[in-house]
Amino acid sequence: MRIRMADHDKLCLTRPKARKIFNAEKEKLANNNNIVIDLTGLDVIAKSFLDEFIKLLAREDRLSSAIFEYDSRAGRENLEFVMKLCKIPSLRIRQVDRPEEVLH
Repeated sequence: MRIRMADHDKLCLTRPKARKIFNAEKEKLANNNNIVIDLTGLDVIAKSFLDEFIKLLAREDRLSSAIFEYDSRAGRENLEFVMKLCKIPSLRIRQVDRPEEVLH
């Protein structure tokens, strides 16, 4: 299952919206061992959305089956955010421009 964060309207990427999307996808998430969350193109507005989404994944014990992808060419701000995500122990992060390498 692939979730492209940049596909969602950035102005609507709030914590309640994260819960709504998560609940809508909950059944698919439960039946899927390969969740890819594409962070490429994510901006500042989306950070609280993603924080909430990560908490929801963790609560459902689905964080270990999720891989967060990003493109290192997407800009410094995106990269800084990914580095913050690296501090979460059970998070797996992969660069799309180097798919063979899992960063964390």
